Amino acid sequence: MGLQGVKTGESAPWREAWVAGEAQVWGRLAADDGDAVAIDWLHKPYLAERGRAMQTIKGTVLTGGVNQVGRVWHRMFPVVVVGPHPKRTEQKIPVYSDRFLELLTVFPDNSRESELFETFLESSQSLFRRLW
Repeated sequence: MGLQGVKTGESAPWREAWVAGEAQVWGRLAADDGDAVAIDWLHKPYLAERGRAMQTIKGTVLTGGVNQVGRVWHRMFPVVVVGPHPKRTEQKIPVYSDRFLELLTVFPDNSRESELFETFLESSQSLFRRLW
């Protein structure tokens, strides 16, 4: 927003840095804040096909636990676009839409659960696309 001339306040005094190959970011546009798909994958089997064992990340190192940070992060961010100020035409303001960006950040490891979940994201689902 700052690059487009919109003043949004102070930025955070910290930044995150990820190493390419050590993190994956998957995303999709959701219709609204209740249209979260990936949140169910953290609490229920993400793949349950007939004749195959259910695959889940619930209760694994990927979702974390007490005193353990998970290796899969889920976030919903409102989609914000830049629009004209209603009274000052030279000024731009953020305009919120009803849509949300659903992001799933995965820090894969060498576990079987991680490999199965990565395979699921790459081939068994069609809603999310790999962004990074």
